Amino acid sequence: MPTVVEANIGPFYLGTLFQLFLFGIHWQQVFDYYRLFPQDRLFIKTAVAAVFAVGLAHGACSIYTVWFYAIKGYGQPSFIANCVWSFALDPLQTSIVAGTVQLHYAWRVYLVSKRSVYLPTSIVLLTLVQLALGVYLSVIALQVTPWPQLHQKLDWAVGAWLFILAAADVIITAGLSYFLGRVRSDFKQTNSIVGNIIRLTIANNALTAVTAVISGILFVADKTSAWHVFFGLVLIRFYSISFLSSLKLRKTVAGDIARQRKPANDYISPLPPPSPRPTVERPGSSGRGFSEMKSNGLLAPSPARPGFFRTRSLDSFRSGKTAPRSSGSESIPIEIRIESEVVEEKSTDSWDPTRFYHNPSPPQLQAAAEMFPTTPPFVTVAEPVEQRT
Repeated sequence: MPTVVEANIGPFYLGTLFQLFLFGIHWQQVFDYYRLFPQDRLFIKTAVAAVFAVGLAHGACSIYTVWFYAIKGYGQPSFIANCVWSFALDPLQTSIVAGTVQLHYAWRVYLVSKRSVYLPTSIVLLTLVQLALGVYLSVIALQVTPWPQLHQKLDWAVGAWLFILAAADVIITAGLSYFLGRVRSDFKQTNSIVGNIIRLTIANNALTAVTAVISGILFVADKTSAWHVFFGLVLIRFYSISFLSSLKLRKTVAGDIARQRKPANDYISPLPPPSPRPTVERPGSSGRGFSEMKSNGLLAPSPARPGFFRTRSLDSFRSGKTAPRSSGSESIPIEIRIESEVVEEKSTDSWDPTRFYHNPSPPQLQAAAEMFPTTPPFVTVAEPVEQRT
């Protein structure tokens, strides 16, 4: 059998570790929400911030609870016999977060039910009752600290509080599933999106409902251990994650709709069959048509027709060649001349610069060259120096 320490401090320790792990997921969800939905209304942003702040305070209280029982009360059994104030605040914190989330879902039910007030009103009433019970439990737990007395006074209140939480979650799940199921149509893509929303709603609310029911059953049935604490500590995290998942679901649905509107990469629209076009035969376009025109006297034979010229050079027509005439009796005589420029070069084996570059020296330069001597400028002639006496 587990010892008193294992049965009472162990659930606090494990529950704190697990709910802090879930708080990391909640932290990431809050960061993503403010990054993805900066244009949301102010009261939704305020609700997200409030849920995060209460969850942060709950995590700090859980850490202090473990410190109080495991470190401060080490070796002192009297510490285990009393409920510490940090754990006494757990019902209040959980009821605040659960009430915020359930009111949010009540608004969702009101929208998808086409403004029907019956089901949302029942959810709001249950939410207010559980919020009042959560406040009552925290107040009594702060006043009466011994665990045996708490069980005598609060068994009915704890059971009612947790089961009302579960009942509200069940109604939310059933209402959203029913009204969303009526939105189904003949389109497979629309049904797929609606099905994803229903599955996520069932998963989130069923998780909180089952956790609340297990915690209530253990608190009422097992008075010798504190294993109900494990489920009570993580219940607030499940509500927080459910709330942020519901808000971020809009981005997921928008992405699914955008992907379904995008055409598939492997789909190729078939081309329409070519429409038959009437064949128009111009006179003279075939031998038969030209023969009929000639026999009917519509076309007089012409012995010679002017040729059509096509040139490659605009400067010379000397090398033009005339295409041979066709000898057919029924063909139209067309003369085609192809012009090209051919440069004839004289074949030589030596390079003659005067052929292309002929630049004789000007006579002025030749005369100037004859006027100056050929003696280099650096050669001087010694002259006798006259000595003075």
